[in-house]
Amino acid sequence: RKESMLNSMKQRIVQNIQQLASGDCRYFQQRIEGTPDSLQLFRIALPNDAYILWELAIAFSPRLSESA
Repeated sequence: RKESMLNSMKQRIVQNIQQLASGDCRYFQQRIEGTPDSLQLFRIALPNDAYILWELAIAFSPRLSESA
């Protein structure tokens, strides 16, 4: 296994994470089969048979929802 990671691979990972954070990831995500409907688990394919696994979840923060 290669210990060093190419800069292009690092840039692609960062770009994919930024797209996930912005919500602009619908065209390259794949739902993982065999998971229950209550668990929305997805993967994004990267080069060299690598993947980013992530879960779509709604988080509630009472601190952020308090009126100012």
